Amino acid sequence: MIDTPAAPPNSNTLLTLTAQIVSRGSPMTRWLMRLAMSLERFLVRYFDLSLVTWAVTRAAKVRPVPTALLTTTGRKSGRPSTMPMFYFPLGQAYYVIASKGGAPDHPDWFKNLATNPDALLYAGRREIAVRARIATGQERERLWKTAAAAYPPYDDYQRRAKDRQIPVVVLEPV
Repeated sequence: MIDTPAAPPNSNTLLTLTAQIVSRGSPMTRWLMRLAMSLERFLVRYFDLSLVTWAVTRAAKVRPVPTALLTTTGRKSGRPSTMPMFYFPLGQAYYVIASKGGAPDHPDWFKNLATNPDALLYAGRREIAVRARIATGQERERLWKTAAAAYPPYDDYQRRAKDRQIPVVVLEPV
């Protein structure tokens, strides 16, 4: 009898495991995670490649989605904070989904943008100063459908988020 491998973890499992490693790990583990994030930022910024995108989209069995780096200003610290995330073009602007894997609360980068909507976006090897706004109504529904068609787990994330409507954030060049 041939052993069948276990199903690959879904993206939420990957995010949860990463969070556990960082929060409970040794100083060496935390240092390695910081090194991995630095490598990720370097790859996205200079080569338009993302290991996170590759792993998450492969686990979800979907095509890779373009990944950008969004640098916001910390609402508490005032320091720059950079996160890789999927992005979608919208004319001269872009949009991102504040899913946090369907968690009950918004991601920190979204909370940062709520305090200060000005940010930097590294997308397609370009640095763009942007101002964030939340899409609402029909615009939100149209953008959500396009994003969910490109990355179907977004619909699962919305179900998991229950009462929290996952924001669609439009990033317009300034």
